[in-house]
Amino acid sequence: MTLKQYCKNVLKISYDELFEKSYEESARLIESYLIMGAIAYKEFGYKEIGNEKDSNNLYEGYQELESEVYALFIKAEKGF
Repeated sequence: MTLKQYCKNVLKISYDELFEKSYEESARLIESYLIMGAIAYKEFGYKEIGNEKDSNNLYEGYQELESEVYALFIKAEKGF
């Protein structure tokens, strides 16, 4: 099945709609990452995240940083 056929038959959207939705979601995610990075830099200064050669470590490092930023705004019980 081609991508165009998949869009039409499974997703029930046009091929162009798939790319429009993908573009919108990508822009939203990039904006979120940039905002998290800006807040983290302002609050904590430069902080190296993980090892670039190990993508799992990089992702885990980002998740930790994101949690630290959220903790600035959301107060929860320890271990929540």
